[in-house]
Amino acid sequence: MAPVSRPSPDLRLHELLDELGFSGANEARARQELEQAGLTRPGKQRIAAHKRERVQRLLQERFLLVCSRSSCQQEARTLLDAGDGRQLLCAERPGDCALCSGSGNRQAVDRMCALLGQHGLQRLVVLGGSPNAREALRALVGDRIELRLIDGTERRTQAEARADLRWADLVVIWGGTELDHKVSSLYSHGAERPVLTIARRGIAALADGLREHLERAGPAR
Repeated sequence: MAPVSRPSPDLRLHELLDELGFSGANEARARQELEQAGLTRPGKQRIAAHKRERVQRLLQERFLLVCSRSSCQQEARTLLDAGDGRQLLCAERPGDCALCSGSGNRQAVDRMCALLGQHGLQRLVVLGGSPNAREALRALVGDRIELRLIDGTERRTQAEARADLRWADLVVIWGGTELDHKVSSLYSHGAERPVLTIARRGIAALADGLREHLERAGPAR
């Protein structure tokens, strides 16, 4: 006997919109857009589950949710001035921001990776940082560039350091973090190419320092 197919369950429209970042006053604006597109009707409280992707795609195409962070506001204005075409809405919660997701770290790393790509730099060695900071940095970078994150407190041989230096397009010493001078000196002394030192804690500080270095170096060749 063939199995009976059951229709996919409905979703609470309020909960779906809240999940997609359209809370508070933005919920009414999102509902209006969905009604105009024929995806729901006025007064309906539920929506078919199979419409979820269409709802998400439509709202992402129509609106740009941005938090009050000055850098996000500036980036949003740049996008709109360039003809982005979406309507700007003020995100009710920092985590709903389409540009930083509430994380200064994420935004800083995104900009760093973009600039590294513009300069043709794909292999980055970072020496130092706590285990949690290294793990978070790797997750934020993803597969956009190749990373070697070196524990600055563990013993490192000169041969290993030289192999890292040969492999890397850029080496950064993350100063002000968990870092043994004996380890950092293997990278900073006698290197064939400049090694950048960023003596500021935090992922955003590291990413911003690297980006500022590349911007001072001039346009990509």
